Formats: sequence, C-alpha cells, structure tokens
Amino acid sequence: METKHPGFLGRNCEVDIDACSLSNITCPPKTECLDLPGGLEYTCRVPCPQNLQPCASGGRCVLNDASSYTCICTPGWSGHHCRINVNDCVQHWCQNGATCMDAIDGYSCLCPRGYAGVYCEEDIDYCVGHRCAEHGVCLDQQYNFTCRCLLGFEGSLCELETNECNSFPCAGSATCVDLISDYRCHCPPGFEGRTCSENVNDCWSQPCLNGGLCKDLINDYICHCPVGFKGKDCSVDIDLCSFGLCSEHTLICSETKDGQNVSCTCKRGFGGSLCEVNLNDCESKPCQNGGICVDGIDLYQCFCSEGFGGFNCEINYDECVHGYCANNSSCIDLVADYECICPLGFAGKNCSTSVSACASDVEVCSNGGTCFYNSAGKIQCICPPGYQGNECFSSVNQCVSNPCHPEGTLLCEELANTYRCVCQNGYSGPHCKTLINHCVDGLCQHGSACLDLSRGFKCDCLPGLTGQFCEVNIDDCEEQPCGALSVCNDAVGGYNCFCAPGFIGNNCEIEVNECLSEPCGNGGSCIDDLNSFTCQCPFGITGNYCEVNIDECMSSPCLHNATCLDLVHGYRCVCRPGFTGTECELDIDECASSPCKNGATCIDQPGNYFCQCAAPFKGHNCEFLPCEASNPCENGAVCVEELDQDHFPLGFRCHCRHGFTGPRCEINVDECSSSPCFHGFCYDVADGFYCLCNPGYAGLRCEQDIDDCMNSLCSSNSICKDLHLSYECVCHSGWEGEFCQQEIDECLSQPCKNNATCTDLLNSYKCLCSPGWTGVDCAEDVDECDSGPCLNGAQCQESDVPGEFSCTCPPFFSGPLCNHPYDPCDPLHNPCLHNSTCLTRSNGKASCRCPAGFEGSWCEIDTNECSSNPCQNQGDCVDRVNGYSCDCKMGFSGLHCEEDINECTSSPCHNSAICQDLVNRFTCICPPGYFGTLCDLDVNECEVSPCLHEGICINTPGGFKCVCRPGYSGSSFALR
Repeated sequence: METKHPGFLGRNCEVDIDACSLSNITCPPKTECLDLPGGLEYTCRVPCPQNLQPCASGGRCVLNDASSYTCICTPGWSGHHCRINVNDCVQHWCQNGATCMDAIDGYSCLCPRGYAGVYCEEDIDYCVGHRCAEHGVCLDQQYNFTCRCLLGFEGSLCELETNECNSFPCAGSATCVDLISDYRCHCPPGFEGRTCSENVNDCWSQPCLNGGLCKDLINDYICHCPVGFKGKDCSVDIDLCSFGLCSEHTLICSETKDGQNVSCTCKRGFGGSLCEVNLNDCESKPCQNGGICVDGIDLYQCFCSEGFGGFNCEINYDECVHGYCANNSSCIDLVADYECICPLGFAGKNCSTSVSACASDVEVCSNGGTCFYNSAGKIQCICPPGYQGNECFSSVNQCVSNPCHPEGTLLCEELANTYRCVCQNGYSGPHCKTLINHCVDGLCQHGSACLDLSRGFKCDCLPGLTGQFCEVNIDDCEEQPCGALSVCNDAVGGYNCFCAPGFIGNNCEIEVNECLSEPCGNGGSCIDDLNSFTCQCPFGITGNYCEVNIDECMSSPCLHNATCLDLVHGYRCVCRPGFTGTECELDIDECASSPCKNGATCIDQPGNYFCQCAAPFKGHNCEFLPCEASNPCENGAVCVEELDQDHFPLGFRCHCRHGFTGPRCEINVDECSSSPCFHGFCYDVADGFYCLCNPGYAGLRCEQDIDDCMNSLCSSNSICKDLHLSYECVCHSGWEGEFCQQEIDECLSQPCKNNATCTDLLNSYKCLCSPGWTGVDCAEDVDECDSGPCLNGAQCQESDVPGEFSCTCPPFFSGPLCNHPYDPCDPLHNPCLHNSTCLTRSNGKASCRCPAGFEGSWCEIDTNECSSNPCQNQGDCVDRVNGYSCDCKMGFSGLHCEEDINECTSSPCHNSAICQDLVNRFTCICPPGYFGTLCDLDVNECEVSPCLHEGICINTPGGFKCVCRPGYSGSSFALR
C-alpha cells in the first residue's frame, strides 16, 4: 500500500515528481523552469549562454548575475560542477540485512540468501515446487526447506523406508545387514557380541614372556617389555650397552645384575652415572708456589710463577747453575733470582767489575749512576731516580708501592720505568679495580639464576639441574622411582611416570583393582588380576562377565522327543505321555494297572498300551461287545455286526471311509505314493495328503512359484524382479542402492567447473556458477566488459582471473569503476612520503620530488649511502638518513677510515730505536746492544768475555768497555 506524499511517487515515496512537467507551471520569458528537490518545488532561472557550459553529468547551468553561475545537478549528482556522485545508500530501503549498492541516481539492494524483491522484502518460500515425497510434509526454512517425515520413513525427501542400520547399531567397522524389523552385525576380526562391541581379549593366552605386561588391542596385543627385553612377545634379550647409553668418555660398559640398567666405568677425568661429567681437575689445587691451574679435558695445566717449574710448579729453578757469578764469587739462589757474594776487589751483579774501575774512564755505573768506593773498599753506585742495583742497571721496581688493587690483581709486572697490573679473573682496568660482570645473558642455562662473584660467577641451578652452567639435567629416574615395568621419563626438576597397564599413582605404586566396578553379572565372583580381572561364574552362567546363560538344552539331554526347557543354572524336561524320569528316560508300563477287561491280553507300547481282546469283546479295554464297543471301527468307519463268525471272527464288519482300509479301517491309504507334490514334501494324512512346500513355492500341490516381490523392500523408485527365493530391485534412472532407496548424487562426479556450486536434482544436477562463468557446466568464461562497467570513458580490460575485470581510468578519475574524481596530490591520496613534494602530472597521476636522502617513485626508499662502499680499510659502513658513518677497524681513523693511526707518535721505542708503524701496531728496530719489544733491554756483552789478556769487561748501555791490564790496550785485544 502506497503512502500519499504530495510531490512523490513510488511504493516508498522514493520518486521525486518533476514539478516542471506539470501543466500549470509557467516561467517568465527568457527563463527556464528548474525542478528542485523536495516534491513540487521548482524555480525559474535564466540559462547560461551556449559558450558557457561548465556543468558536468547533465547538470544545467543558470546565471546568478552577470558574473556568476550555478549548476543545477541532475538527480544523483552534486558539487559545484555536478562531478560528485551522490551516495544514494545513505538513505535506503534495503531490508532484511541486504547490502545497498550505490548507482547513478539510485541504488540496488543485494539480497542475502532467502530473500528477494527490489528491497529484499520478500521471504522466499522454498516449499513452492518442493520435492518432498508423499510420506513427508514440507517446512519452509530461511535458506532452504526441510521435509518432516511420517513415522516409518526417512531421507532428505522422506523417500526412504526406515533402515534399522541407519542408526549404526553395529560398533566400529562392523557391517550391518538390514533385516525385516531387525538387523544383524558381521563383526570384524577381534570383536564379538550382538553389536560387535565386545573386544576379544587377545591377552587371554598370556603371550608376553619374561614378565612382560600384555595390553589388549583390537584383534592384536602389545607387550610392554621390562628393561632388557624386546620383541613381539618380549623374548629377545637386549644388550643395553649397544644403545650407547654411556658417554664417549666411558672405559667399560656393563649391564647391572638385574639386566635393567648399565654400569659405566669412566675414563680418568670424568664422572657421573653415564661418564658425562668432566671433573674439575683443578678442584684439588694441584699447582704449587702460586701457580695458576687451568682445567682441561682429562688433565690440567699449571702456569708457574717466575722462577718455578715442573708439572705442578713444585721445582724452584736454581739460577746459580748458569754460573752467572764471576771471579770466584759465591752464588746464592733466590726465588726467580740470584745474588753474587763478590771477593775483595770485585763488584757488580755478577762480581765482574773490578773495584779499581772508578778511577778509570770506564763507566761502571749505568744510566748516569755515580761510582764511589765504600768503606769496605768496594765499588758502589749511587743510582739516579728510576734505577737501582749494584750498577744502576735495573729500573726501580714500580710494583714495590703496590699500585695494583690487591683483590683484583694476579701479579704486578715490572716494565721499563713503569709497571703493568695483570688482573685476576673477574677484574679489569689499569689497576684491576673494575669488577667484571661475568653473568652475560644465557650463561646459566635452563632459566637458572647467575650470581656474579669477584673472580667469576656461580649458577644457582633450578631443582633438577647441576653443572657449572646448570647444563646437566639430573637424572631423577636413576633411582628408578617408578613402579615395576613402568617407564620413567626424566624432566627438569622432576620426572614423570608412564604407568604400565594396571597401575596408577604418581610413582605407579597403586595397582588398579578392576573389580571395584563390579563387572561380573549374574552373581559371578570377581578376582582381581594385574591389569585385568577374572569372573568366576555360578553354575549355568558363562562369559567374560558372566553375562551369558548357558543353554543346557543345546546338548539335547531330554530323551524320547521330550521338550527341553532351559533354566537359569539348569534345565527341565517336559516328557511326552508314557515317559517319566529326569530326562524322560523311563517308559511307563501302562499294563501294570491291568486296564484290559474280559480276559484280554495287555500289550505295553511306548507311551501307551494295547488290549488284545478275546472274542467277541471289543473296545479299547475290551469292555464292549462288537459294535457296542466305543468306536470299534476306526477313522469314522461304520460298524456292522456279523453273525458269520467264520468269515468275521471279530463279530463285526467295518465299512471304511475313503482313504482307509483294514479290518478296523485302521490302515490309512498312502496317497503320497503317487508323488502328488510338485515342489515339496508329501505328508500322508487321514483321507488325503498334505504338501509341505519347499522354500519359494506354494499351492495345494506346491505348484506355484511364490512371487518374492510381494514382500520386497524395493522402494517406489524401482521395479521388483522376482527370482527364486529372492528378488532383485531394478532401479529407475537417478536411483541406486540395494533397494533403490538412494538417489544418485550426480554432483559426485564434479560436473560443475570453475568452483561452481553443484545442486543435486533427481536424475540430474544444476550448476550455480561462480562470478565470471556461465553455461550448463559453468565452463564458459563471461566477458565482464560487455556490460560496459567502466565509467567516465575508462578502458575495460577483462582479467585473467575468471569473473574479474579492471578499469584503466582516464586522468583525474579513480576507483574500481573509475567513478571517483580525485586530485592525486590531495591529503587523502598523496602517495609521497618523507615530506617530499607531490606534483600533479598532465596524465592525472602524481610524481614526487624527493628530499635529500630518499629516492624511489614515492620517496619511500632511504638512500643507502653505503652502497658505494665509502669506508676504507675494511671499515663497517652504517647507513643513516641522508648520510652515513664509518666504524673503523683497530688502527684506522678518519671520516672514511682512510687514516692509518701512527702508533709511533707516542715514541714507544727506547734507546734511539727506529719505530716502524704497522696496521694497529708497531715494531721497534733496535740499535746494536739493545733488544726487547721496545728495545728497552741492554745486551750484556760481557757475558761472552770479550776482553783479552785478563782485561776487565764493563757492560755499558748498548755496548761494553775493556779495562786493560798494564801493558795492554785496545777495545777487545791487547797491544804492547
């Protein structure tokens, strides 16, 4: 029903009437009528001249005054020049969750599944034209329909009779065979019972050897073997040492007595249960006399203090053995030194200087020392600052003042007029005062805390860890905490027990009592066993759970065709007449009660008796005369008394009915002798015969072949074909299955191409194509450009991806359909990065003017100033924004590491040695008479006794002098 609103039309009043189209609207001359939004609103305006038409999209240009104009846009457009497409979806009438799709001057509603109509206001009734069978009622759903089946029918369309196998009564992979009102399960190997839900206990025969625990599986078993055994039945003895449980530091591997573990005899220097721990050989402090111990693999090494040697630094070297003391002086060995006791007239470190040398021109005292005679008449030197010793040859021991930090210093090393502090582990700095943090990240493993110490570190291991770095996981399973035959899995700080079947508890110490669930039925007694139980059943009951009542009648204990009644705990025989006893084994003597009268003879028979009457008595008990007896003639014959005893000794004659003969008509004529039954067994009966037909036949003479299709299970989707004792369902097209109850799913062959959705129909199918495809099987590619989807003169290009296309937009338009005018440099679309300048090109695209340090189409790339390898001498280049820096290798400096640092600028070489600069180091070329890294050590030329004729050699810096005896001269030889 439409609501009346003046100026609007449409179901939802969405159409604005063009007021200018009404006949009663007139405008003044030289003006035009312009319809305005809002119903019947309009205005009369002067149109723009033909040479001034700036309005786009069909907009009409009208003059405001002589210098301005206004564009009156057509519906669906806005903006000063009508270039902006109005989003009509801002106010829309799409219902039921539909998606509004904006268009030019309108919109369309994209309906969700289950709805239709212009505004998706119509709920689709899927039951219209439904395919529910006659046994179902159609129910409309939101996205489809369902069929509610009447009792006894099922299937998506209620087309199938209920199949008892559809409820999957058979367990596991058992095969269900549908029967009439029943089913039968064909069990797979390993299962039994009506529903095949009972697992056959394959462990019943106890197949596992050597104490292995048997776990029952499906038609199989698995043996959990104790440590030391393997194989299907745990019969194979394992050599545990062959698994390499002991580490490579093991000398001998042997099994323990119980055969469930290994014993590892370790090589020297190793320990642990598996010889995996490298023992700290320095722990016993074997290095003597201040030697430093360094632990190694299977050994240690002592770095001895100066003056000591030997493997453990136990030897104090005797410097006197070298004969340094001259002129018969006495040598006293010191620690790392010696002292010469000079005789009268000699002095010096080695007593090689004559005391008369002060009077000569020979420089006795080195390094500017002053020579004089002491009170004992010996030469003595007064040394300048920085030197000491008998000859002022030695530099002052700068270490005497203990300049190095006492706790952090290993030793103070004396250098030329200076010293060097050799730091202990854990300290650094020129005086070894700085405490080093040894706890670097990841030093202590497995999350253990690191404690920094003065000379190292200590790892505070979490529970279950050990080792210097907490790298060794303590084997908590070593003491075998888990119960017998259970598997212990070591973990960090603990262990987990994987219990053997039949055990529970943290340590698998609790044996499960399987009898607690009372599994034995019918009064059976439960006996608990390891991982199992046994039911002792009462008499008459059997089964693993005493669930089966033994049918004692199976052995046919009752005799003489008695009926056997099975009872709980036994059976009972219902005897036929004439028999008695527990098993009907006794024949009752019916003649014992003398039932025959009038002198008749009683003859006992099984379950009966017979009276042989004396003439002329008759009757069952010979109690009657002929024909007076009760039915002397049998089988309905008529008795006629006869007086001729010679011909009729019984005194009567019987007129027999048809089918009987004999004196008493007691003989039944055998009508079966002529084989009257065609397909059956003939039973002779009184006055005729009866045919017991073979299966599949019927009729009085079994002459009719029974039509098995009368009670067939063939569905209405087939034709039943009668067979002997069976039938066959011949399915209509589109159906399959034993009873043609299953509609063939033509979609299984995947006839629909290109990701189309296949809907199965009766004997057919339907393809719902994906976007971009059409045809019966969705194999034809749709040309999306045929509909002209690209706007504003854009060029449409079909995509290689089915169902898609792309629009190549003209300048100043964008969007998937090129329907959005845009300035590429406005803030919303500006692609230029890093404060670059955006420039609009004539083709409608943007270009970027990059600042220094950036490049790329959008200035998105930080220029890599390192790409030209500006850093020299293997310096590492670090790229920065609009620049770079060089991290120089040791020995180089400069902006580009181009300057080789001259280590010689500090004049490290002594005694006029030549300093040669190298990369990150230097070398000193010593002048004659000096040696050492810095040429700071004076060569003692006097050690080789260069002076002849008992001349006295005096060592001088860089050389030597000879003090000659009277009568000789020269530097090293005497001249007379």
